[in-house]
Amino acid sequence: MEIFDVHGHLLTRIIGGKKYMSPEAEKWFRAFFLGTEPVLDAHAEKLIEALDTAEEILGCTYRICVNILDIGNIYNMEVSISELNDWVVNQAGMDSRGRILPYACIDPRRKEALEEIRRCVLDLGVAGFKLYPPTGFYPDDHAFFPFYEEIIKLQQESKRPVPLLFHQGFCISGSKYAQPINMEEVAVRFKPDLKIIMAHAGIPWSDEALSIAALHANVYLDISLFGDLYGFWPGLHMQLFGKAKRAGVLDRILFGSDWPLCSAWMEADIGAPTWSVLHKTIRALKDMQMPGPLVELGYPEITNDEIDGILGSNARELFPDV
Repeated sequence: MEIFDVHGHLLTRIIGGKKYMSPEAEKWFRAFFLGTEPVLDAHAEKLIEALDTAEEILGCTYRICVNILDIGNIYNMEVSISELNDWVVNQAGMDSRGRILPYACIDPRRKEALEEIRRCVLDLGVAGFKLYPPTGFYPDDHAFFPFYEEIIKLQQESKRPVPLLFHQGFCISGSKYAQPINMEEVAVRFKPDLKIIMAHAGIPWSDEALSIAALHANVYLDISLFGDLYGFWPGLHMQLFGKAKRAGVLDRILFGSDWPLCSAWMEADIGAPTWSVLHKTIRALKDMQMPGPLVELGYPEITNDEIDGILGSNARELFPDV
């Protein structure tokens, strides 16, 4: 079994002796754990241990894309954006087996955005980019169109896809910036070349996100922490998968764990750290069945092969060289 996790995080308070998290930022990050024990120093060592555990228990290979958020426009960061992205790349490199793929993260409002994304793709070799609209921007602002055009140019130069992962849906703050409808013009104007992953399947606007994906083949949805305040809810997941299958986009539904935030859903084994639950997340997804009441409403069954596709092979089109 192959697991390809398109959405994970690294977290840290300090980078190179400089503060990444101000006290206000630390409070903000703690809120994401929804009342569970926060893991604010989620470095590569922890992630490597979680990957090793998952692979041993599940008998699989496990790859994961990770980022660290660019919060410079809402909280004071002492580190520069280049230092932030260099840290993620260096952390990913700590896994000798190459299972950790770094996303660079950048706010497109930064004056150095175009220069930085070029450096990240051509010099650092990042797997893609994470953009976080809840810091206060709408993705369809025409001021950002040169950003998307540059991504397409960089794909041509690097001869590989450079997907953009956008936070979508519910957020601790700024949810209005992350409503899927604000992605539609971007998808239309830059298809088929710009590859867009809409995180969290846009919950609570998942029907809206699915509709956009159904109309535009360059749009994918990930299921990282799908549900948010609802917690892990197999019936809700199967409803999403059933609608995606009927809409013809099940092969563009991607697995994401939101590591280490998955600890807000799955309890760790007694004595184990909260961030060690990747294997439990996979098992929970593989155990899901379409509920009888949804079948009666016309929802199609989801096969084991289709679940395996969500967990792994569906991401291959975006990461063909891994």
